[in-house]
Amino acid sequence: MKGLIIKDIMCLKKQLTIFVYVLTGVLVVSVMYVLSARFGNIALAGKELLAQSENHMSGIDVKNLGSIALIFFMFLPPVVVCDMANVFEADGKAGFY
Repeated sequence: MKGLIIKDIMCLKKQLTIFVYVLTGVLVVSVMYVLSARFGNIALAGKELLAQSENHMSGIDVKNLGSIALIFFMFLPPVVVCDMANVFEADGKAGFY
């Protein structure tokens, strides 16, 4: 059992570099998104949505749309870390089915 735990830690160590790259990418894109939502194209699109008369959205709804999109994007690093398929594949190669 001790060897199985050590093998799992070694497999997860391989995923650590991928996690670091994904985390830095998500942070960079998130900062760019927040800046765009405040000052850039996303802010202009929100103002246009509010200006349309046939649209029944309030300012809070427009801000919530951007926040929800950012929250879904921020789920990417935990999803990358929770990919345990390679650990189970290594178990199968070692004979632990």
